[in-house]
Amino acid sequence: MVQQYNAQIVITDEVRFIDQEENFEDIKCPFCSSAIEIKWWQDKMEKASESSFHELTSITPCCNQKTTLNELNYNWEAGFARFSIEILNPSIDISEHDVLAIGEQLKCSLRKVIARY
Repeated sequence: MVQQYNAQIVITDEVRFIDQEENFEDIKCPFCSSAIEIKWWQDKMEKASESSFHELTSITPCCNQKTTLNELNYNWEAGFARFSIEILNPSIDISEHDVLAIGEQLKCSLRKVIARY
């Protein structure tokens, strides 16, 4: 059975941060799993906004590894994109299999971000 969702495709001229709103909990380093201080992250986000989020590269404060703001481990996924598929109040959870299948069709990787407003 094919599941149907009330979906909206959003394409923007600029890169934007696709966040989890009230589901935001914390951020960890992708290398050593140390907690990333919110103040450090906010400073890096402000700096990245100066390039309209085209330059996301940073050095982790904990283990001095080169990464990007997109590669940080957000507790509840988040990311940066110009393209998104937004599904409001889905009646069932969109599985990782569905996310991978859609990404294969679009020939790009996708990340499921669950936002609570």
